[in-house]
Amino acid sequence: SDICFKYFGDLVPVWFTFDEPYWETLDTFVHPYEANTKPYKIAHNLILAHSEAVYIYRQNYTKLYHGKIGINLWTNMGWPDEDNNTKDVEAAERYMQFVVGWFANPIFKGEYPEVMRKRVGNRLPYFTEEQKKKVIGSIDFFTMNHYSTSLISEGNSTKQETYDDDLNITEEEDDDWNKTDMD
Repeated sequence: SDICFKYFGDLVPVWFTFDEPYWETLDTFVHPYEANTKPYKIAHNLILAHSEAVYIYRQNYTKLYHGKIGINLWTNMGWPDEDNNTKDVEAAERYMQFVVGWFANPIFKGEYPEVMRKRVGNRLPYFTEEQKKKVIGSIDFFTMNHYSTSLISEGNSTKQETYDDDLNITEEEDDDWNKTDMD
């Protein structure tokens, strides 16, 4: 990142360290014996890399170029399939925490969402106090891509072998919703 900031800082006023890092964690090949830890390790290291890039920019280039730096997250909105079903409401909230909170919570609070810590346990890495100092507040602005909305209901997984098992939701779209030409 330092090389980019140095040579392009006068041309680029707005920087994103990562664009939709969620997909980098889940679209990476994961061998079955690593499926319950690797996505969490990848995300953790992406957050640390993000915070380090922001630290470098703020220390060396903000005053020089007066730019801003952030991260661009992704989500589809998750609505409970049945509003009056407590399990669906909890599943929809869990979905949002596992997708957006996974990256946003550390940046704003220094910790992963409580629901992730509870469900994933020690397979979810921890931030050291020194890392937290760099991670918390490591954005000048917050952006998020939102493409669609999904109906979320409680899943039926009883395992903890993958990210999907930990999330444990069923996701679908309502066929009655209007679609764009892109769909």
